[in-house]
Amino acid sequence: MDIQDDNTSSHDLRLAILIRPGGIDTLACNDLTCTPAAVDIDQAAASSQTKTLEEAVYASPALLGDFASVDVVADTDRFVIVPAAIADDPEATAEVARLSWPDADTDNLVIDSCGTAALVSIFDRQLTSFVGRTFIRASLHHRLAMLVHFFMSQSAPVNRVKIYARFAGQKRLDIVVLSTSGLIMANSFDCEEIDDAFYFIMAVVKDCGFDALDDELIVCGDEQRCRDITDRLRVYINSVMPLVTPDASRKLPLELINFTK
Repeated sequence: MDIQDDNTSSHDLRLAILIRPGGIDTLACNDLTCTPAAVDIDQAAASSQTKTLEEAVYASPALLGDFASVDVVADTDRFVIVPAAIADDPEATAEVARLSWPDADTDNLVIDSCGTAALVSIFDRQLTSFVGRTFIRASLHHRLAMLVHFFMSQSAPVNRVKIYARFAGQKRLDIVVLSTSGLIMANSFDCEEIDDAFYFIMAVVKDCGFDALDDELIVCGDEQRCRDITDRLRVYINSVMPLVTPDASRKLPLELINFTK
């Protein structure tokens, strides 16, 4: 199953796009199978997420096909986690956004449901406008929300507190904490040194009601960084385990795995 360059055979496919540094990762799915692909662009052209996506579309015009749906996954550091009830109330959500980002009047609000909570994000209007005018039946999602969905699918039901620590690239650390009541926290940190990652993880352990004897901390992502931190964490935490993902999804970015379902 491939995305055809003539744009005539995509109507039965769902397309997911992850914007990453230096290009995009894509996933085209129907009821039978899913096909991952990547479009890399020159680093000099990736001055913003909008420019990265624009250059990737120019390099791969088949992405402009008439897909059943297009889900674009992007990143922004302007986000906040709120109870689902607040996200269901447009006035309350708008007030949260106004108080959190008083200078973001020209940008766009995106809400990702995460079970009992929601991730409310502000994305640059250039990106939301490009997605809206370029793709048919498109929606924009925060990268962390897609990670939360994936980790929730791996943890159901959550009997105790679970911390997921995911190492991405050279320095990013994503942490998601789940409990029996749902999402507790989700955040990303820049950690060039493993000491910094250790500090952030242990701070989350302290702040999120994690029981070092009975609860579980799961590490995934960059193999070397996972190895470097696991032995250190096991000095303080009884259960530090690697994440096991399905064989068919192993090469996919974790942010896109949930779109295979």
